[in-house]
Amino acid sequence: MPALLTSSGRPGFYFRVLQEGAVGAGDEIVKVGEAKERMTVAEINALLYSPDHARDRLERARRIEALSPGWRASFEALLQNPSRGNAGLVPEAAAHPAAPGFRRLAVTAIDRESSDVLSLTMQSPDGQSLQTALPGQYLVLRLQPASGGAPLFRSYSLSGPLSTERYRISVKIEPDGAAGIWLRDNIRVGDSLDVSSPRGSFILESGERPVVLLSAGIGATPVLAMLSALAAVRSTRQVFWLHAARDREHHPFVAEVRRLMFALPRGRSFVCYSRPGPLDKLGEHFDCTGHFSRSVFGEAGVPPEADVYLCGPTGFMTDMKATLAAFGVAPERIHIEIFNGSEPMTPGVAAAVARVPHVPQ
Repeated sequence: MPALLTSSGRPGFYFRVLQEGAVGAGDEIVKVGEAKERMTVAEINALLYSPDHARDRLERARRIEALSPGWRASFEALLQNPSRGNAGLVPEAAAHPAAPGFRRLAVTAIDRESSDVLSLTMQSPDGQSLQTALPGQYLVLRLQPASGGAPLFRSYSLSGPLSTERYRISVKIEPDGAAGIWLRDNIRVGDSLDVSSPRGSFILESGERPVVLLSAGIGATPVLAMLSALAAVRSTRQVFWLHAARDREHHPFVAEVRRLMFALPRGRSFVCYSRPGPLDKLGEHFDCTGHFSRSVFGEAGVPPEADVYLCGPTGFMTDMKATLAAFGVAPERIHIEIFNGSEPMTPGVAAAVARVPHVPQ
């Protein structure tokens, strides 16, 4: 159906509002100016949706200032890489393929975010630009704890703002986490790490619908990058930051989230502590005790039509998907990032009773 529509050359074209006002039947339309480049809607459509783009025509289209930023960005992408096709017509992650292999990056800052979370900022030692990540993507680190031993490969979400100068990851130090403990005990500012290019399809989608960034624990990292991207453009979308933590001691990024929320005119933060400490104050450090539920979503003002980006421990995500569905959020509006294993994805297969782990016969 999309191919039939675009091949017709008549896909529909939308006006852009330059100045708000009332327009009614019978009003006169007066031409007040004319662009230097003259291209028809059909020509623009063919450039965007058909193969074999002539470079000179792409250059002309890019110079038409009346076209929306999205159209002009698509023509710019085609000019930069004509062999890859129009990046706007494929999923964003596929439009930004990850380069293979690793590159050495220098650790330029180490910050403690909470009692069990460290952030590492990395830059190219030769000053070369880094690939810009999409908000929500992750890096793969290749670590070598023992000389001559097998390397450890670990994926860490980018937790900082989008940048071509630096990457920031945030690592939870688990009691039995080999990679996290090694990074904490051995890596110092000035050391280098093997780092992949950004990858992953858990990314913030454009649009005007409300956004819910729902996380628990270290699951805050990819949605924090999304929050940074929204704050950077002072998005006018409704943005809800909903985070679950054990207590203030285990609550990372508090000051950073507060600063980012100030940049969002329609932003709201709501924090749940499952076991608040004796010095944790309700209404100051957190907003509710226990766990997120339908009633908490209602109290926070979450609209059921929102796009929800969900990340956290497996049990938390399973519970939240069920809670969100009961709250009225459509399944296609729930985007998830899985750090570890999850329940089997078997569409159309009846649910079975989970078996208790047991010693094999």
